[in-house]
Amino acid sequence: MNHCDQRRMPEPRRRSLALRLSLWGLGTLCLGLGILGVFLPVLPTTPFLLGAAFCYARSSRRFYEWLMRRRFIAARLEEFRTRGGLTARTKWSIFGVAFAMLAGAVVWINKPLMYLVFGILLGLKGWYFYFGIPTLPAAPGVAEREERDGNAG
Repeated sequence: MNHCDQRRMPEPRRRSLALRLSLWGLGTLCLGLGILGVFLPVLPTTPFLLGAAFCYARSSRRFYEWLMRRRFIAARLEEFRTRGGLTARTKWSIFGVAFAMLAGAVVWINKPLMYLVFGILLGLKGWYFYFGIPTLPAAPGVAEREERDGNAG
């Protein structure tokens, strides 16, 4: 049983065709920006994917269910959607990837101005992760498994 079968989307209210097309277009734009955010650390991925899910849920059941069946996307949304935030471990792993990508760009471009841009972007990303996304305790049982397996921290 897949994710969409377990949590069926409620029947949407009947909306005008223009509104549904606008929401679908906005959802598609959010999806594109969210996917770009995986590769460009300047763009936050999760908020754009949440925006895509929101727009698709109100415009097209078929696109919403398609979106939620993508493991890549559903995995990033599930914790945020069900618990309203991210664990510290998830935040650090995302921030680490963003740091590595920004550092790689600075080394590759090798311009003094990039050091300043890198510092600003890293600061903004850190501020967003610290203040913009609630930090949740690990899910029940996760801390015990990490201690047992020696993966804590």
